[in-house]
Amino acid sequence: MEAILIYLLKSGAVLGLFYCCYILFLKNETYFTANRNFLLSGILASLSIPFISIKNIVWIETISTPLITNTPILTTSLPEVQNTLPITTEASFNWTLLIITAYSVGVLFFLIRFSIQYWSVRKIINSKERKKTGSFSIIETDRNIAPFSFFKTIVFNKGMYTKEELEVILTHEKAHCNQYHTIDIISSHILIALQWFNPFAWLYQKAMQQNLEFLADAATINQNVSVSNYQDVLLKAITIQAQPNTITNNFYQSLIKKRIIMLHKKTNSKQLWKLLLIIPLITGFIYSCSTETVVKEKESLTENSTTKLQENSTPLFVRPINEEEVTKVNSAYGMRKNPINKKTEKHLGIDFAAPIGTKVVAALNGEITFAKREAGYGNLIIIKHANNLETKYAHLSYINVSAGDKIKAGSVIGKVGLTGNTSGPHLHFEVLKNGKHVDPDFYLGRLKEYHVNKKMSDNTLRLIENSFNNSQEDVKVKINDVQRNENGLITGLTFSSKFNVIGKFINNFSITKKDKIIEPFSFHYESNEKEVQLEYIDGVTMLITKDGGSTTHLNLSESKSKLGENPLYVINNDKFTQETLKNQTFEVEGPIETLLPDEAMKKFGFEAKDGAIIYHGKSTIKDKSY
Repeated sequence: MEAILIYLLKSGAVLGLFYCCYILFLKNETYFTANRNFLLSGILASLSIPFISIKNIVWIETISTPLITNTPILTTSLPEVQNTLPITTEASFNWTLLIITAYSVGVLFFLIRFSIQYWSVRKIINSKERKKTGSFSIIETDRNIAPFSFFKTIVFNKGMYTKEELEVILTHEKAHCNQYHTIDIISSHILIALQWFNPFAWLYQKAMQQNLEFLADAATINQNVSVSNYQDVLLKAITIQAQPNTITNNFYQSLIKKRIIMLHKKTNSKQLWKLLLIIPLITGFIYSCSTETVVKEKESLTENSTTKLQENSTPLFVRPINEEEVTKVNSAYGMRKNPINKKTEKHLGIDFAAPIGTKVVAALNGEITFAKREAGYGNLIIIKHANNLETKYAHLSYINVSAGDKIKAGSVIGKVGLTGNTSGPHLHFEVLKNGKHVDPDFYLGRLKEYHVNKKMSDNTLRLIENSFNNSQEDVKVKINDVQRNENGLITGLTFSSKFNVIGKFINNFSITKKDKIIEPFSFHYESNEKEVQLEYIDGVTMLITKDGGSTTHLNLSESKSKLGENPLYVINNDKFTQETLKNQTFEVEGPIETLLPDEAMKKFGFEAKDGAIIYHGKSTIKDKSY
């Protein structure tokens, strides 16, 4: 929508320039045909020139200092992640939408007015029998209207004029018809409908109509009509109270005095220099309005080194917009109620609300593949990155790059705006992996909870590590010793952590399922409690604290998975029920194994009818050892 306002302002400025040049240089000259062409060109220029964009690229030298890690980049499908960010759909009052709505109402009003005038003319023409005279259609009416022509049709009231006056009037109107002046009249009305808010548009229409009368007057005099007789017919307009129609060529127009003056004025060929002066003046103005200076940074890295760098880098993104500039997250990734159409649908990115003009930067090294307007996205930039990653930046007010440009992470590519379908100024940011949308927070380190499942690749696990570790200062985690079956599904892994980012990682727990795949779990950091919390299968919550660096506390709650309501707990070969261990805290070292009911009953009998959870290694419940 912002682009529409910019277009209208540019269009109005171009039209104003043409009108000013006409008034200053051409209005009082008798080059009527040249003036007509000039005025028609002004309409075409005002409608087309705002679409022209000339970019003046200024290159500056920069030193590229991207972060290089030895972690492989993600190459397989991403997991489903749950976003726990607060979602706000409240939108501030959209003044741009109000202005566009008011403009649209005005356009509709003037188009309706034009349609009414058109059909009133058609009604007059169709109400009487036509007389064919050469290429013209003559219609005599008894209505009290001024003589007029519409394309090749001439209408007049015969009883209002003498025979001599009618001959002059017909000669005048035939000149309008032969030169197709109706096209100019209709063009000026379309201009008014599109630029009704622009005072220059109304003045421009008046200038066009006046110049058309000058052309018809000159053509009439050239048909051996006496200037004095023609002048008398024009003066008669003062005494006749006939109402002209604004979309036709009317013999009796206002400014009769000006028309009489132009009848007596001789053409001065020495004034042709004015036309030569106007051309460079308009060209310079148009160039200045259509040119934007784009500052681009020269990469110190070569294309080959950039590609190599990306292939060996962890794809943790630079934030596309400075967090200090973000007023709120309007919408996160996932299902939401669309603020435009009010329908519940999946939101494919993140909306960062920020003031118009806030800088937007590339999230990762890559190549610009798209940088222009695109339907609902408004001004859109698409960047292709290594390893089938792609990012989109939408609703921009300004684009600072072009398709084919190679950019680095952190380079300014545009500015926040209001273009496209939007209820307020913000950046809409999307991430695609292998052509499919994924949650951008997975790459931005903004997630509050991370999920691990059986299908994740080693690279996905590395990405989870880096996403978590880059979002936390007090604790780091590592997922390693990953074991897989022949189908590539995870059967075991080790989860390690270190607090205060000092020393080595400590193995907190291991999961081994032998020939069975692991059950999914999630983890997050509780900053208030200074602990990492894991939500493991069957409702088990694991709390990893910094006490000693390796202590693991487990609080057992009710089962939540495929196990029954009261699974058997086996701790160092001792058997416990859900009831005996409920709300107890104990320490465990070693892997955790889960058996579903069928398999558990084969091993432990009927008492394991709801399944079994086996804790291997030395365990302690409070102060009692087993």
